[in-house]
Amino acid sequence: MEELEEKDIIDYKKYLRILSKFWYVGLVILTTTFFVAYFKIRYATPIYKVSTTLQLKDKSSYTSNSKNFLEGASMFQPYKNLKNEIELIKSYNRIQLVMKELDFMWEYQIKGSIRNIDIYKKKPFEIVTDSGFVVTNVPVTIKILSEESVLITAAVPSVPLYDPISDKYIDSVSQPMVVERKAKFGENVAFGLFQFKINKTQHFTSGNIDNEFIVIARDLHYLTKLYKSKISISESEKSSIINISSSGAIVEQEVDFLNKLSQVYINKELEEKNRIATNTISFIDSQLNIISDSLKNTEGNIQAFKEKNKMYAIGQEAEATYVQLADLEAKKLELEIQLRYYEYLKEYLNADKEITDLVAPSTINISEGVLNTLVTELIALYQQKNTLKYSNSEKSPQYQTTLIRIKATKEALLETTSNLVKTSRSTIGDLNQRISKLEMEMTKIPSKERNLINIERQHTINDNIYNYLLQKKAEASIARASNLSDAFVVESPREDEFVQIAPVTQKIYMNHLLIGFAISILLVIVYGRLDKKVHNKEEIESLTGVSVLGTIPFSMDLDDKKVHSGHGRITESFRSIRTNLQFLLQGKKTFMIGLTSCISGDGKSFCSENLARAYAISGKKTLLIKGDLRKEINPQDHLVTENYVGLSESLIGAASLEQIIHQVPDINNLSIILPGPVPPNASELFASAQMEEFLETVKKLFDVVVLDSPPIGLVSDYISVLKYVDVNLYVVRYEYTPKDALEAIKTIKLRQDVNASHTILFNGIKGRMVGPYSYYGYGQTKISEPKWWKRIFNFAQSK
Repeated sequence: MEELEEKDIIDYKKYLRILSKFWYVGLVILTTTFFVAYFKIRYATPIYKVSTTLQLKDKSSYTSNSKNFLEGASMFQPYKNLKNEIELIKSYNRIQLVMKELDFMWEYQIKGSIRNIDIYKKKPFEIVTDSGFVVTNVPVTIKILSEESVLITAAVPSVPLYDPISDKYIDSVSQPMVVERKAKFGENVAFGLFQFKINKTQHFTSGNIDNEFIVIARDLHYLTKLYKSKISISESEKSSIINISSSGAIVEQEVDFLNKLSQVYINKELEEKNRIATNTISFIDSQLNIISDSLKNTEGNIQAFKEKNKMYAIGQEAEATYVQLADLEAKKLELEIQLRYYEYLKEYLNADKEITDLVAPSTINISEGVLNTLVTELIALYQQKNTLKYSNSEKSPQYQTTLIRIKATKEALLETTSNLVKTSRSTIGDLNQRISKLEMEMTKIPSKERNLINIERQHTINDNIYNYLLQKKAEASIARASNLSDAFVVESPREDEFVQIAPVTQKIYMNHLLIGFAISILLVIVYGRLDKKVHNKEEIESLTGVSVLGTIPFSMDLDDKKVHSGHGRITESFRSIRTNLQFLLQGKKTFMIGLTSCISGDGKSFCSENLARAYAISGKKTLLIKGDLRKEINPQDHLVTENYVGLSESLIGAASLEQIIHQVPDINNLSIILPGPVPPNASELFASAQMEEFLETVKKLFDVVVLDSPPIGLVSDYISVLKYVDVNLYVVRYEYTPKDALEAIKTIKLRQDVNASHTILFNGIKGRMVGPYSYYGYGQTKISEPKWWKRIFNFAQSK
């Protein structure tokens, strides 16, 4: 359980060590990401944002005292719902109207070595199509050869041809072709049905010669979607002002787009208001036509009656009755006009027409609260439906919910209108009864006078209604003539006022540096996961359960490779190891030290030789046994003649002990036994009685015997002689010995029943693990590693 918990703990020191060791790799990665960011910024196409502001009259823009010339116009919301208007402005249909009025179909670019540069107004030439059909989304390269000619290059695939007039792709398909031809300015060029001319503009100069340009045609749908995605609208929190912005590579083009967008929106809004007034005037005209006919008839009847009967006035009693009848007739006629409106409204709703063409009830003084409320609600729902239609799919839940509400409101409005029709007819019936009573009373009046009263009464009623309708028509005409848009531009976009929004230098640098850091950290983590080598003595002790006796620094200095009587890092390290061994030997005068390692290359031979030299220099009669019988060595490396006799020959009885012991010339008290020829049965020789006798003998002849044995992690030869060894030294090399190989050390300690002490030499340590100071005698001397260039030179010499 404890082992599992230890594995779960992240070894931060390990990763910091890796990071400090390979700091230059991280520096290279960060430098690379920095230059990637630099070139990305350097060669990215700049994107600029241009803005304009509009004020829309919303509900807060109108005071309670404000009044329109045209009564009832408020029924169609003279104020705007800002959120609805924002959706309308950036809707597909509205943007499409803008694109139809702008000449954005052709894109012009100057071809560059790394990126192309967009141009708009200052293009040296323009494309003029003659056929009306265009190949879209196919780049055409135009190189200006001279002031008279150009070279046209294009690879035209088999694609449908586009008709800009109808905004449709026709059935005809362009034939695939690769075109490279010269043409003159103004000359007709044909790619099948696609025909065009290249005309110079006022911006053409001789400096354009040899420049290459790329021209691409875009269809209306592509442009609409493009600018719909670029537009951004925000509203002010405390006012009805909205900010419209668009972004692109060319400031002038975005300015033209925003100006045209504002113009189209204002014009459409004014058209909507004028349509309301026009529809109202048309309705009033239809009523005037009905009344005017009756009015002409009554005027003629009065004149004819008076001339025929020589009667030009009526009596006082008859006049009083006439006044009452005229009042009732006026009320009746007003109700009949309202009844005709109700019938008109029912017919309009049943015909399922757009509600925007509906005449307002208050136009003819209908003040019925429920009716006005329902009409207002229905208009608002239709506006919401149109907004959602532009910005959402017709299958969206919001759109479908709005349709359901429109249907319910229509049904309620139809029911209310039917009730008002019944009520109006009932009231008209009541008025007819009252009129009939007054007409009965008029029977007492002489017939001629009574007939004149009836004729004049009808004329007065028609005249009053006619004047009333004329007044309403005049009001509607004045309203239409004085109509102004409820939206106006507060601040127009300007070509010298823009904000560069891309590339964002700080963000790109920051992101790329973070990517560089992330890659570095990832590499450190991967390296740490894959790295199975030994790096510190804590790892060794935790994995083996054996303590580290001493450390041996790595040195590139050739003069510091062997222990000598002077000073040096290697020499001092082995002197320290020799001192520490005294605690393990516990005062033994003669002893054998065995050295082995887990794998080949750990520095076992290096350590055994230097340890033997350290004891010999201290005055001990020392023997170094090169006991790896499986490995051939060069005797000259040990100052021994080539025709030497080795250990393998002695173990088989081919040589005496005296013959195989060789004195090392440069150090007194140090003798060496070399392995000799490689035998076919090295393991059997190590385990033989001759080996046992040999070891017992040399232990008696020498004070210190240092046995350099084969790697314990590869062969089992050394196990056979462990019982003769007083101290068993395992050599582990820094950043070389695999951690898994240390398992052999732990196994030997636990399973072999020997009296030898087990300890470890940590060889080849580097960097901060080597202390900067060593102490020689009573003095203190700072030891500095050679410069990196010296280490390379020394390494090259060693090779």
